[in-house]
Amino acid sequence: DKMGKIWVGTNGNGAFRLNPKNEKIEHLNKRDGFEAQIINKITADADDNVWLASSRVGALQYSIEEDSFAQYSLREGFLSNNINDIFVDSKDRIWFASLGAPLSYFENGELVVLNSEIINGINFLCITEDHKGIIWIGTEGAGIFSYDGEEFEVFNTSQGLLSNYAYSIKTDTNNNIWIGSRKGISKYLRGEKLFKHFDSQSGFSNLRIATHGIFEEQNGDLWFSTFEGVMHYQASHENKNTVEPPVYFTKITADLDAVNLEEALELPYGKHIFQFEFEALSFSEAQKVRYQYKLEGYESEWSILTQNSFAHYSHVEDGEYTFLVKAANNDGLWSTAKEFAVSVEAPIWKKWWFYVLIALILTVSILAYIRFRLYRLEKEKKKLEDLVEKQTHVIRKEKENIEEKNKVLKTTLDKLQTTQGQLIQAEKMASLGQLTAGLAHEMNNPLNFVQAGIRALEANIDDTLELIEQYTKAEQAEGEEREEILKEINELKEEIEFEELPDDTRGLLSDIYTGAERTTQIVASLRDFSRLDEASLKAVNIHEGLNATILLLSSQINDEVTVTKNYDKNLPEIECYVSQLNQVFLHLLTNAIQSIEGEGEIIISTRNTDKTVEISFKDTGSGIKKEVLDKIFDPFFTTKDVGEGKGLGLSTSYGIIQNHDGHIEVKSEEGKGSEFIISIPKKIEEV
Repeated sequence: DKMGKIWVGTNGNGAFRLNPKNEKIEHLNKRDGFEAQIINKITADADDNVWLASSRVGALQYSIEEDSFAQYSLREGFLSNNINDIFVDSKDRIWFASLGAPLSYFENGELVVLNSEIINGINFLCITEDHKGIIWIGTEGAGIFSYDGEEFEVFNTSQGLLSNYAYSIKTDTNNNIWIGSRKGISKYLRGEKLFKHFDSQSGFSNLRIATHGIFEEQNGDLWFSTFEGVMHYQASHENKNTVEPPVYFTKITADLDAVNLEEALELPYGKHIFQFEFEALSFSEAQKVRYQYKLEGYESEWSILTQNSFAHYSHVEDGEYTFLVKAANNDGLWSTAKEFAVSVEAPIWKKWWFYVLIALILTVSILAYIRFRLYRLEKEKKKLEDLVEKQTHVIRKEKENIEEKNKVLKTTLDKLQTTQGQLIQAEKMASLGQLTAGLAHEMNNPLNFVQAGIRALEANIDDTLELIEQYTKAEQAEGEEREEILKEINELKEEIEFEELPDDTRGLLSDIYTGAERTTQIVASLRDFSRLDEASLKAVNIHEGLNATILLLSSQINDEVTVTKNYDKNLPEIECYVSQLNQVFLHLLTNAIQSIEGEGEIIISTRNTDKTVEISFKDTGSGIKKEVLDKIFDPFFTTKDVGEGKGLGLSTSYGIIQNHDGHIEVKSEEGKGSEFIISIPKKIEEV
């Protein structure tokens, strides 16, 4: 560690720490909190903390500054109690290889867990890093894995690895990966992407590498800890095999029949099962020669590395192919690829002359068919001409009948349209009569006030003029005559109640003013309702139209019916066709009044929403039957008795609201009342 002390881990007796300065040995198991007995690996991180990988109690972190241990196990929420290796990479990440837990590492104090389908359920034994920053992991039974930060790549015996049990792994100075197993040593040559083996076939008998048993010196020499002792590998003394292993074909068979090796392999269509046998010459560890091959034109990739010296193909389609095979010696030196031409003959239906023959046959067949069809068409043409002549006569007759029926239908349609117009006009006249009757009733009272006041005022004026005339005579008379006239004047004053005449006259003028003002209000309401001079879109306050409608229909509202107005004070002016909208209000309010027998209430509400304005007419009347609720907006549909309605009021109202890009809906329950809700946008396009 940074203090110069040497740490030693044991298999069953915990850990020891040796101080070379005073040759004092400390048995760490005697310290409080140190529970580990089996120490698998000891390493130091970038902060000079010492990490111990142990079995059964997880990982231990020793802080030199605090002289204390921190434990990471299942008890503290860690992933595993069995840690096989702890490795610190070039990015100061602390990696953990464990049994029964995912691959993980500490980075900036946070634990990162790598979850990938390719490594799930694998026991990890050892970790190293190559010069490019790629992490290499040895496993128990699954070979070795490389991890580039994004993806995992697996290497096992199928790719040439000596054993799938990798107990030690190390990167050397030349960036080669050394893997130790119970069968020997594998060296992965990064440049050649090949494994070189040091095993019993190389003269090393019983070469079983221990866990974490590979160490590299500064000069590149390697030391291997084995079950039988220690092996020293001197990199400078390694004699590399620099001779390419030339490849030769030893036998080629097609459907088990041997073919001439000096000639290209030409196979008829259907005879497409063939095998190549080959051999590479190597004078150094010939048993470790490996091969790759491919059938060019049939395969795009080379085969996996194999020690098998044959290649078998079956069901190959017709075409021109080239079989390529190359070999690598024990040091990964590849030979030049050996070639052999293969040709599988095309079937008869792929020959050029076969296409010409088929084209000729088709041409003759088509010509014969055309001549036959022409003959048949001539016969069919004659039959059709006869049939057309007969059918033409029938069609003429049918046409005459249809034209006659069309005349009758047109006459009927004209009558229906005339009748419909008359009914709509009748409905308008009925509404106009109803409105006129209401206006006559409403204007009768204020006009009576004015008429009676004028008559009384006329009498007062006559009395006053008579009194003035008497005063004029008195001024012109003298003596007893003047006294007599003054006496008559006093009698006249008493008769006409002269003292009360000024107050009486003021009262009459007030009554006349009240009647005139009421008449003015009714006329103004009528104008607000009709708006005959405003047939285009205009921004208005719909409360004015509602109030005018209520006033004009007030004569039809009996004393037992209450009209409640719940107006939204924040309701803005909206663009609409005023007279049309007031017509809708008239229809809905009239229906509400007529639906109430006896006591009841009509509630008229307005509400401001984001884009629309809602007007509601709710009554406590008789309601509408459920079975006819969806028909009330149909033209000529009415629930009133015969002669009382034409069924056009709600239909007309529905059309007006649609003309405003709005909609109208009804909620009703028989015996409890109805509610009609109108929703129209605050601004619509000119129609």
